Amino acid sequence: MNEALIAKARCPKRHWNFNKINFQGPEWAVKADIIEKGFDEGGFMCAILGKRGTGKTQMGVELIRYALSLDKSCIYRKMCEIFMAIKQGYNSKMSEEDVLLPFRRAELLILDEIQERSQSDWENQLITYLIDRRYDDMKSTVLIGNVEVKDAKDSLGASIYSRLIETGGVIECDWKSFRK
Repeated sequence: MNEALIAKARCPKRHWNFNKINFQGPEWAVKADIIEKGFDEGGFMCAILGKRGTGKTQMGVELIRYALSLDKSCIYRKMCEIFMAIKQGYNSKMSEEDVLLPFRRAELLILDEIQERSQSDWENQLITYLIDRRYDDMKSTVLIGNVEVKDAKDSLGASIYSRLIETGGVIECDWKSFRK
């Protein structure tokens, strides 16, 4: 895969050169394949949740790699980067809608570190709006976080959780960390 495309999607450089065939963990490979198959159906939304170091971000990057091979537009961002972009937009007199437009239009949006937010009404409303618009437009979205599955509904909110369950579900990464 062309590194320029991976870089353009803003995937973390640490995850660019990866060979999933050699990745240690059959559970990981099975779940990554489930995500790819769901993406093929369009309008796919899922949450990849679990402990740190279980390969959640790598799954997201692998999905981007797959989507790019199909000539799909992809964006990877950390959750807080969405909020930072909106706040920067205020300085240039851009509306929240204008700032969110590229995130709405991408055929695949990966939002990582979903647990890293303040849970303020403003943040929750913006993320619910973005996910809801992507849901309406049948755009694929993957949320990644260090969140236990049992806490997902409370963490994400009822509207987002409901859409995830309908269109892809929750992928639990419950194996040991790959980090040594």
